[in-house]
Amino acid sequence: MKITIRRAEVRDAKAIHGYNIALQQEIHDLFKSSNLNVFAPAQLCDEAAHSVKDFEKWIGDMAEKNDLELDRIWYVAEVENEVVGEVYAEMKTNKGMQLKTYGYIDSLFVEPRYRMNGIGSKLVEQILKWLKSKKVSYVSLDVDIVNKPANTLYVKYGFKTIKQNMSLFP
Repeated sequence: MKITIRRAEVRDAKAIHGYNIALQQEIHDLFKSSNLNVFAPAQLCDEAAHSVKDFEKWIGDMAEKNDLELDRIWYVAEVENEVVGEVYAEMKTNKGMQLKTYGYIDSLFVEPRYRMNGIGSKLVEQILKWLKSKKVSYVSLDVDIVNKPANTLYVKYGFKTIKQNMSLFP
């Protein structure tokens, strides 16, 4: 299987939009199967309800710049000219740490039928390469505790748990 990782283009907006919603649904299902049913499906869809047009605009705004000029970027994975995954990261400033700039990986998704083929790894490697080129002081991300495959992937690349978020739903 030939996997191509490339910068997202406006034509990829529909796939990325769909992946954004699918990711939220998968997280909801993982919580539900773990007896941690904390989100109602309607809430879930509202949170992921940016339109395809929103994604077209965001990706279009990046189109005229080279990778080093950007403060955020999307990459997609393709197999046989079909987009099968995406990763998005952005630059942030941590004001509590003497204005250190860091990278934040906001989303990573691979089509279920293409998982366990190294696509997630290739996307992570590409986004880490971009973040290193931006000379970030560190890279951060949020991953749900019930998402064991994602946790395993991130640990493989050296990520460590440094804080825990706890919630109560009375």
